[in-house]
Amino acid sequence: MIPEGEDGVTHINVYSKGKTGLGKQLSNFSASRFKIDDMYFNSVEGYWYFIKTGDIRLQNLAGYKAKELGKSLPLLEIQLPLTDFEAKIKEALDLKIKSDSAWLYELAKSSLPLVHYYEYGGKRVDAGYEWIIEHLELRREQLKTFYGFKL
Repeated sequence: MIPEGEDGVTHINVYSKGKTGLGKQLSNFSASRFKIDDMYFNSVEGYWYFIKTGDIRLQNLAGYKAKELGKSLPLLEIQLPLTDFEAKIKEALDLKIKSDSAWLYELAKSSLPLVHYYEYGGKRVDAGYEWIIEHLELRREQLKTFYGFKL
């Protein structure tokens, strides 16, 4: 469900074109180097499509370039089961969050609900992938406990 109100005032939109730095940083599009499966990636988006295609060019891409290349490539013949795919993306999100202590702390001290929608042409469209937002919210709760912030 897409919330009423303004991004950064009543919620944080996890979106590359969001209104908050935290929302942009949490987006899979954001450039954030992390190591997973003994390989370095420059974004979760690049890793997402690497899992689906196996193309190593995705390691160095972020943002729309990663999505554009990823969507243009043939999928691997054998795809991970959805639960395994989601687990891999959640692991990548965790590594990304841990890779920058300043953003990790920003997430911990934030309190507005995290949501994910696109805005274009005067419309708001639910982006789906609720499991990503649920995972980010879970990590935020854990960080709040770690830093001693009120839940």
